[in-house]
Amino acid sequence: MSKHLFLVRHAQAVEPSLGQRDFDRELTPAGFFEASRMGNHLRKMGVAPDIIFTSPALRALTTAQFMSEQMGYETENLAVEPLLYEEFALQAFVEMINGVSDQHGAVMMVGHNPKQTYLSEYFTHEDLGPLPTGGVVHIVFDTPHWAEVAGGTGKVAGFEHPGKIAQP
Repeated sequence: MSKHLFLVRHAQAVEPSLGQRDFDRELTPAGFFEASRMGNHLRKMGVAPDIIFTSPALRALTTAQFMSEQMGYETENLAVEPLLYEEFALQAFVEMINGVSDQHGAVMMVGHNPKQTYLSEYFTHEDLGPLPTGGVVHIVFDTPHWAEVAGGTGKVAGFEHPGKIAQP
């Protein structure tokens, strides 16, 4: 049985204003649309995460909420994970993934770049380039245990972003 990891970059956010904390940046109107479209697109593709982890930063949390609503995932079940916002520490993130319960076959993590791109490339050893806002990398691990996930053990099963989705 395989494990599926969906690494999501938050949707388009406003540029920081003078004195505003990065943590408090909101989505732009286009970002709200991106998050909703991607959630709807993923639902149509049959994506149904067992658990969704999200950065606590406003732009990521809002992206996770809008995507969840479109996928039919209860937003009150979102798992806020500070590690997804904090300074990038590869080992800490790998330990987090390795600690996910094996009862979860599909895990989604909503966070920030460049971390999401680094993680995608680390787990797959593929050169994917920067993950666009609202983008999703689907990685499949041929193992029944999250504890066995490591660098180069995954395969890219999909790379979606709002620019690739046909306009309605």
